[in-house]
Amino acid sequence: MEFSMNLSVEPVAKNPERWLLWRFLGATLVPTILLCLSISFGMLSIHKQYLFTQKEIVGTHAVHHLFMALTNLQKIRGLSRMLYWSDTPDLAVRRQESMVEFKNQFITPQWEKLSAQLGVEKEGATILLEVHDLYNAKNSTLSEEELYARYTVIIEKIHTLILIVADRSNLVLDPDFETYSLMELSVKQIPDLCEAFATIRGLGSSMLAKGYSTEEEGMLFQKKLAISQDQIRKFERTKSTLNTTNPETKFSLTDKHRNLDHIAASFLQASSSLRKEQSSLSAEGFFRQGTAVINTFAEIFHSTVDRMGILLRQRLSDLRRLLLLTVIISALTIAAIFYFALSFYRLQQNASRELARISITDPLTSLPNRRYLTMIFDREIHRARRDGKGLAFGILDIDFFKRFNDTYGHHEGDLALQKVAGALKTALQRAGDFYFRFGGEEFCFMCNATTLTEAEETGERIRAAVEQLAIEHRENSASPVVTISLGVAFLPEATTENLDYMIKHADNLLYEAKDNGRNQCIAVALTPRIPHDH
Repeated sequence: MEFSMNLSVEPVAKNPERWLLWRFLGATLVPTILLCLSISFGMLSIHKQYLFTQKEIVGTHAVHHLFMALTNLQKIRGLSRMLYWSDTPDLAVRRQESMVEFKNQFITPQWEKLSAQLGVEKEGATILLEVHDLYNAKNSTLSEEELYARYTVIIEKIHTLILIVADRSNLVLDPDFETYSLMELSVKQIPDLCEAFATIRGLGSSMLAKGYSTEEEGMLFQKKLAISQDQIRKFERTKSTLNTTNPETKFSLTDKHRNLDHIAASFLQASSSLRKEQSSLSAEGFFRQGTAVINTFAEIFHSTVDRMGILLRQRLSDLRRLLLLTVIISALTIAAIFYFALSFYRLQQNASRELARISITDPLTSLPNRRYLTMIFDREIHRARRDGKGLAFGILDIDFFKRFNDTYGHHEGDLALQKVAGALKTALQRAGDFYFRFGGEEFCFMCNATTLTEAEETGERIRAAVEQLAIEHRENSASPVVTISLGVAFLPEATTENLDYMIKHADNLLYEAKDNGRNQCIAVALTPRIPHDH
């Protein structure tokens, strides 16, 4: 049987529930904060890798521009030297076309953006200005050797700028072996090979154009031949290593350039015959043959840069997926922490409240017990004083209940107690009415009342409700059914009275009702005590 009275357990459960709340916050916020910190470090690392790779991609684009500028400038240098000895219009046209292509590498919006990101705007502008001035210089002001030397200096600056770009864009720091090897090819080996073959092409075509060579030119020519052969062997070793790492890389480096060995060998053989005066090539023929080798290396360069770009973009994609997966897993983990912590918190909170409720509830009748009366009495006294109302406190006892148990048994006695509790609840249904099981067959109640008559009527209403239950009680001398006797103490003005004071007077009135024949209610108005008597 459950009671409907508003049973507040706040005085008992307040501190435990606050402790439970702090435990819940500790069990959720502390792991969540630690998890978020660890996730933040992980995400920060992923973000750094992402920015690192993005900068590498910027570097590959910049290197591509500079390589194109390099090969065009090498072509300009060779054609300019040939024009010293052969005033052929076709050579001048080709030189001019190469100059236009060279300029285009430094004046496009893409280069401006790339150079700004890598901080090489000044270097690029300086190279462009120097080439422009040298290109427009008249042959009469510079000797063939001086012109060649100045172009070579600018080419070396482009080589240096390629290395600077590779450094500033993190290409030289790439942790992946395949990407690093591709960078080694595109940034160092292929540009060096192009310069070696461009030097051979320029010197050889010049020697053929003028029909002789100086001792110094001959020594430089032989030196470049030896260097180019060593560089080709190094290039082949790197390419061979890359071919074993990834089939896709092998395809991209070899499928379109199967004739490289043949072209390069033919050109080197033709170059070797120049010193022996056994060559039947013209200057332009030799230049074109050298250009074919350089163009083949340029194709390999483009394939290398394209493959490197694919790998870097794939890495970016993987990092984005990893970042997204980290966020999703972290969110699910945090949600799980909150869910389970909240579930345990609610279970403990409910258990704590249930324990608190049990501690103030009589298990047989489900009425509040004497402990709850002790908890709320002072509160109700203050409320009655604040509202200017009186307070009625009554104690009731089932008449001859021991005889009832002896006659009908304890089980019937328990049922009778439950029914009396139900009658008590039925009679007291106002918001300010309270009822309790006092112990044994005794119950008590407390309610607001403005007059003694109202307090007495409340007690009489309870007595009548119990009698109307018509529970047979043959051993009750006051009535053939179960009845109760009540003593009601009425305080017309609540002052400083305590619970013991009220119990004492109500208990005395109860015994007076019993002495007067039972099955009756006696109510008396008490005189409020002055504060110093409290």
